[in-house]
Amino acid sequence: PSPVATARDLEERFAAAGLVLAVNAQWLWVLPAFEELTGRSAHGATSLAMGMSPASEGDGMLRDALPHPLSVAQALRPDLEAADDLAFEHPRADVLRVNARLHGPSGELALDVHLDGAAGETPREAWLAVDGVRADRCVRVRDYAMFLRSGARLVDLPDPLEARLRAFLEDVRAADGAPREVDRRVSKRAAMLEAFVRAYA
Repeated sequence: PSPVATARDLEERFAAAGLVLAVNAQWLWVLPAFEELTGRSAHGATSLAMGMSPASEGDGMLRDALPHPLSVAQALRPDLEAADDLAFEHPRADVLRVNARLHGPSGELALDVHLDGAAGETPREAWLAVDGVRADRCVRVRDYAMFLRSGARLVDLPDPLEARLRAFLEDVRAADGAPREVDRRVSKRAAMLEAFVRAYA
């Protein structure tokens, strides 16, 4: 079965069993720090740009990196379900820029992703921009403390993995074993990712 079909099957089976289905998408947990840094709400945004440095090339860059901006896009506009107007710029094997229009019942989100596999050693460069306001992730190597920076401003960035795990555990504690409404965010994200991979091929 396709990744989308597999995701839909899992969504249905977990919901019927009253279980929590979660994907380890961490970048959306950066948004609270982004809002603290910029003083503005990111939700309902009309554009999202992200820069990442995957350790891969070609369509491997898409599969490795695109789930991150797609998860952030869904956090900004939860009903996004399809991608079109896909465009790719590929100046060399380890650099790729991706543009698209994501849309759902409540509107559209312009997506602009910069992937640079030649960005150097870890920690690799990463940033996001919501409606044109950019914040860069900074990592202090000696203790791996993380920050978000915009211009001269800097705020602490709590470990997104810890935030993700806390939210997952809260969802598990709240689950009572009764059948749940099917949540299609995972399969919609998988469908958008497959649209990018097919268009790139």
